[in-house]
Amino acid sequence: MDKNSLTVVYNAMIQLAGQSLCGITRDGLTVTFKFGNHLDLPGLLLVIDCGFRFTLNDNVILSSMDIFLTSHDNENVDIDTFEFYEAGNSLFDEKSNHFIENNKTTLKISSISISKWGDLKLEFEEGVWFNTFTDISTDEECWRFITTESNSNQIIITGQGLSTDSTAPPEQQN
Repeated sequence: MDKNSLTVVYNAMIQLAGQSLCGITRDGLTVTFKFGNHLDLPGLLLVIDCGFRFTLNDNVILSSMDIFLTSHDNENVDIDTFEFYEAGNSLFDEKSNHFIENNKTTLKISSISISKWGDLKLEFEEGVWFNTFTDISTDEECWRFITTESNSNQIIITGQGLSTDSTAPPEQQN
């Protein structure tokens, strides 16, 4: 991603600074992180279609690959017939619910960075980190940042960088 595109992305993403992670949902393999003061009215959404992980100290505490593992409630399920696309079945669903419930008040973003490949790194208070990994080389979407107050403002990152379908406000595009 060129310097101008990085600036556009960073200027949009800076809205996350100081925001709390208030919810995690998924539809198949797409995971949505909701940021703001209330779960019912999140102001900012981060929609992820690429690899990601949350870490604390030296441990991965939640990962996109957890979607493909059965939850503790489903440990005896035949893995060949396991419906990992169905929300609620996977270890990811179990861990993400637990993660949000136990950290509602402490998961505030303290720093944001974006690599030239579109990898996103968020640092939360209390030492939790979130990283995405651009894991495709085409123009397929990796992640999207949406301001719900104005659904027209979206930053879309693909394997080729900032998508031409992104709709950052005009003052951020220069």
